[in-house]
Amino acid sequence: MKAKNEDPEFRFEPGVMSRVPRHKRHRAAPGDTDLKNCKVRMTMYVDADIVEWFKQRASAPDAAAYQTQINSALRNHIARQGKAVRAGMTTHVRAQLSRLAGLLKDGTAASRRKRAIGTLAGVVGALILSRAVNDPALSNEILAAARTAFGKAPSAPRGSGRRE
Repeated sequence: MKAKNEDPEFRFEPGVMSRVPRHKRHRAAPGDTDLKNCKVRMTMYVDADIVEWFKQRASAPDAAAYQTQINSALRNHIARQGKAVRAGMTTHVRAQLSRLAGLLKDGTAASRRKRAIGTLAGVVGALILSRAVNDPALSNEILAAARTAFGKAPSAPRGSGRRE
């Protein structure tokens, strides 16, 4: 839903946004990146028990930083929202599948896309499952099994948009 006094500079337009190459990250022009890759400094008050819960999860081996986990929780909330939000997510998932399929070497375009879908679904599923359990050892076991099953991401050429 469009906000009443929305500034066009901050409007989310997934069709015109792309990732900024590492060498341009501090010199990006408007439209050079998608909003998911832009961090915005803000001040807000969050209940201490919420912050402590995320910090405790972040202290586990191989866990994401607590700010990243808060971002993930907010993204999960957004995923359960209306059609416009889901349409934006669909655009983003399609872009990631295309990017991942482009990194795969063997097979036809259709077989690379099928492998990209399986890989993305498996990695995301493993991450969700590892965060859903309350046993840190089991969570780590799930993540380790996913790393074994899906391996390390293939190296991409510099400037291709893949974070290093």
